[in-house]
Amino acid sequence: MGLGKHALYQIDLLKEFRPDIKISYLVDNSIASYYRFLDKFNNKVNSTFSTSIIHSFKSSNPDLIYISTLADSHVEIAMNLIENGFHKDIIIEKPLSNSLEKANYLKNKIKEYKWNGDVYLGFYRRTNELLNKVRDITLSGNLGSLKKINLNKSVELSMNGSHWIDFANWIVPEKQVNISSELIWNHSPGRRGSRILDPICKLNISYKNGTEFYITPTYDFNKDELIELEFTKGNILINDDEEIAKIKSENDDKEIYIPKSKDNSFLNFINYIENENSNLPKIEEGLNVLETVFAAHISDQLNKKVPFPVDTKMTKFSLNVG
Repeated sequence: MGLGKHALYQIDLLKEFRPDIKISYLVDNSIASYYRFLDKFNNKVNSTFSTSIIHSFKSSNPDLIYISTLADSHVEIAMNLIENGFHKDIIIEKPLSNSLEKANYLKNKIKEYKWNGDVYLGFYRRTNELLNKVRDITLSGNLGSLKKINLNKSVELSMNGSHWIDFANWIVPEKQVNISSELIWNHSPGRRGSRILDPICKLNISYKNGTEFYITPTYDFNKDELIELEFTKGNILINDDEEIAKIKSENDDKEIYIPKSKDNSFLNFINYIENENSNLPKIEEGLNVLETVFAAHISDQLNKKVPFPVDTKMTKFSLNVG
């Protein structure tokens, strides 16, 4: 559901590496999006196009539905599926919603209906092979305690920032305690259209165990290292392509190289679902990241750190993001 640029990229991966997976229906409320799809794939299509998600699933009984629309429609589409009898798995592209109220409504309705399916959030870095090895090293304690995670890149808070907030939550086995941010609004509209206002973020999350996560905007395009993890006994540097991790310790230096680990993460995500892997991100992880995004906006407005979780009275509004 949704035939934007990101969805077309993932369809391309499936067609090349998982031809055994049949995409029975392509759904979008814009026929122009379907024509763009036809052009990209040279009219070689074995899928039916529809503007109705309900008609599509009732006609094909799919094992999995992937929602890749804008964030403000995610909850409505998922609820429409659930209320019309779909009881299998759903992937929702991040962020879960642009409204905490809507996101919590979905969570509560799933529980109320005793729904049999699973909702997975599209945080694909959890299935990135290189980042999994980095996480294993982190949790092993061989480099001592993790002090800081530094992401040195200009990222939009909701769009790409969501991925990295979830990455930090996944790497650090502790709860967040406070959040501070400075949002940069004076940039041109994102690639998904002028009505999507998603600011570049300067962000800091503090965790209960003392670990700090930073997103620091940088326009240094010569900088090779995207992420730096600082430990008490060494550090890990991850390059911008997310293919190389350089591990430096008191006793030894080594390098891990896994080509195309970022590209393969979506395919691994599908494999995890097929194998019923319990480590996939679900509603709770999506809600946590969404609440962090709201906390960042509140911190920016108040110009101070805010405790996490945030006061629910401060989050009953929608953000025009994602």
